Amino acid sequence: MKAAEDYIKMFSDLIKAQGYISQQVFNCDETGLFWKKMPNRTYITAEEKMMPGHKPMKDRLILALCANASGDCKIKHLLVYHSENPRAFRSHKILKEKLQVMWRSNPKAWVTRKFFVEWVNLVFGPSVKKYLQERTYPCKPFSSSTMPLLIHQTSKMTSSRSSNL
Repeated sequence: MKAAEDYIKMFSDLIKAQGYISQQVFNCDETGLFWKKMPNRTYITAEEKMMPGHKPMKDRLILALCANASGDCKIKHLLVYHSENPRAFRSHKILKEKLQVMWRSNPKAWVTRKFFVEWVNLVFGPSVKKYLQERTYPCKPFSSSTMPLLIHQTSKMTSSRSSNL
């Protein structure tokens, strides 16, 4: 617990020392959604000895979500699915370009480096730049790409603290 509390304070101090405001601090993470998966267990009555089995569905998609610390700028999501053109899209004539997400596909539904870099260049960068310019904030967003700076400064701060002990 102490390490987490120390890190939060150190991160907050670093953000303030670098002159960032919450509108400039962005976080991006990915999450998986098994959208057809059934619960692992079911409750059956005492009269029933067993529940008829079913083949578990493992249809999964991955979403990369991103927003700033103040919560007023949410970036268009990156969605990765195993199918390039799902049957539902074809039958309803849905254009992926019109979706509220950047749609990409690969057989394992993973966010690859290629997809992430493409999303950063086509969605994240332009969206953040537009957001910051519209609000006349300095155009220097703090995101995971800035993390090497944080790690370097954190290790310096930690080593200087331990040498002072």
